[in-house]
Amino acid sequence: MRLFARKILMAKWAKDIDGEISADAITSCLRTFKNSLSFWEIEELNEEAIKRCVLAMATSENVENLSSMNILTIDESFFIENDLVIEHAPEQGKSHIPSLNKYHFDLINLNYSRLKIFADFIKKRVDYFSSLNKEEKLKIFEIRIIIESKVVAIVQDAINDGTLDASLLNEKLRARFNSNPQSIP
Repeated sequence: MRLFARKILMAKWAKDIDGEISADAITSCLRTFKNSLSFWEIEELNEEAIKRCVLAMATSENVENLSSMNILTIDESFFIENDLVIEHAPEQGKSHIPSLNKYHFDLINLNYSRLKIFADFIKKRVDYFSSLNKEEKLKIFEIRIIIESKVVAIVQDAINDGTLDASLLNEKLRARFNSNPQSIP
């Protein structure tokens, strides 16, 4: 089965309000567009695939700055078992690296009930991950925490090797890399 990745803000999911998922978690991490959510396909769960996802997300046309990323990976079976439809949507990828857009998928036809299924899944995964010790967390690929300096290094490497044209980045983000193009900011 294939895997799919989505960026989340773990801190938002770690907070409960009266035993319920906080509204901030829903509105921050599950903001839909045309009743769909964006995902990136991972063919194999390894560091290279996670790096590719980070690069696709970090080079999206709406990104203004880089920060740490919490990447949640979901097995395709979750969608199938819950009658959730995920479809290939490369035109919605919007990465400034066109070759990465072929990995973009959308979870479609979302309504409150379907979104709640996914929200409950995220909450359970974050709670489980939070219960692990540091050593155990390093062995779990389901949630990967990519620190800001690593995100920046991934983007810088793509600029340096010609994969990414820095002039396509948002002006604020581009300035961060143009200040010293051969070193990691």
